[in-house]
Amino acid sequence: MRRFIFMSLGLLVLAFSLSGIGANQNCPSGWFPHNISCYKLFTERKNWDQAQRTCMEEQENGQLASITDADTAVKLSNKLSGNWNFFDIWFGLSLSKTRGFWLWPDGSMVTFTNWGKGEPNNFWDMESCAALTAASGYLSWNDKNCGLLHYFICQTQSRGG
Repeated sequence: MRRFIFMSLGLLVLAFSLSGIGANQNCPSGWFPHNISCYKLFTERKNWDQAQRTCMEEQENGQLASITDADTAVKLSNKLSGNWNFFDIWFGLSLSKTRGFWLWPDGSMVTFTNWGKGEPNNFWDMESCAALTAASGYLSWNDKNCGLLHYFICQTQSRGG
């Protein structure tokens, strides 16, 4: 009986590995999954507009990442904090000058925030883009001048999502 169970488990593991279960085949190569989206960190420094343009060119429906809940914030923080602790990272939040509030790249309203203490402060009325701060392990947000050069994280919808 033990041998039967052992063999059955072995065959099950083999079947899963051959079918690709456990491996993410819904994200493009180099991208990592979370929920119904795929994310990729770009380690070239660009201003916010250039970063957004790169995301759009990189993948159909690509854009700077939208962090719409605590679960996504923690997932991205955990993924990013191991390697890039010196550089802030652009993500998709920007201040609409015409509408006067923060929006995601798709134009949707912000329902979750994780601003650092005293942020957003729109220092000298020149900070209209948001970055994940290296000092917080990429958990807290800071509004920054959109012309600064930072690494950036893009998001696209997974193929199965």
